[in-house]
Amino acid sequence: MFNKEIYTQRREELRKRMSNGVIVLFGNNESPCNYPANGYYPFRQDSSFLYYFGLRRDGLVGVIDIDNATEMLIGDDIDIEDIVWYGSVDSVSDMAAQTGIAATAPMKELKAICDKAHNTGRKVHFLPPYRYDTKIQIMDLLGIHPSQQKEAASVELIKAVISMRQCKTDIEIAEIEKACAIGYRMHTHAMQMTRPGLTEKYVGGQVNGMAFSHSMERLCTVIPLTTSWKADVWLFAMQVLKTRRTTVRTTPAPSPSMESSHRNSWRSTALWRPAMTMPLKWQSPVCSGTMCT
Repeated sequence: MFNKEIYTQRREELRKRMSNGVIVLFGNNESPCNYPANGYYPFRQDSSFLYYFGLRRDGLVGVIDIDNATEMLIGDDIDIEDIVWYGSVDSVSDMAAQTGIAATAPMKELKAICDKAHNTGRKVHFLPPYRYDTKIQIMDLLGIHPSQQKEAASVELIKAVISMRQCKTDIEIAEIEKACAIGYRMHTHAMQMTRPGLTEKYVGGQVNGMAFSHSMERLCTVIPLTTSWKADVWLFAMQVLKTRRTTVRTTPAPSPSMESSHRNSWRSTALWRPAMTMPLKWQSPVCSGTMCT
């Protein structure tokens, strides 16, 4: 999380780019596996909510009143049943202070806020929802059926968010470069250890471990399932297989315990060198102005 002044400036700039009305930015809720308290880990916050508020807790909604230049964080404090699992956590008011917001309200007040805006003829702006629990919440708040919410989403808000998020500041680029550097190490590690007989699960587990060791849990949920990652590893595996078909093998098939010796033998082959040298350009990543964090 950046300094709260950054989020305050972002929300102020968003208000300037909008004409009137009330902006409602929905954070994500937990995604239960088999009962409500057992959610998938790690929790993934909505990117736009994260951009303007920086808070990673579930069950939060940000409200920005364009006409009155006020902001409010909506959410419920956890109860004693949740404290048993989570321990001591920040209250909603504490989280609001962390992102530069003074006013808070429980989730049940969000309906009254939306009704007040509607009764005074002001538009409620929201982004196109993609999770079904958020779609149900919007239907309860605004009476818009989930099948019609994509068309009902605010085009003005969409354009304003895009115009802001497509341009990166120095601190954002620095964070992107950190992630790129870790991603480079993850990719090359997977390429180095890939060999006939290993499963993608095994390689993915090693790559995930590197992400966790750098406190980058979000990376490990993306990298192993990315097509480019699979393509890199697949191309390298095919190079190894091609090399071994054209050479005389006097050693047994590789196993995890023999990884080091076989890796050294592969380095001596001509086909190893392109696979290892080509990705080196990723060590100095150039971040595009259209990338989003």
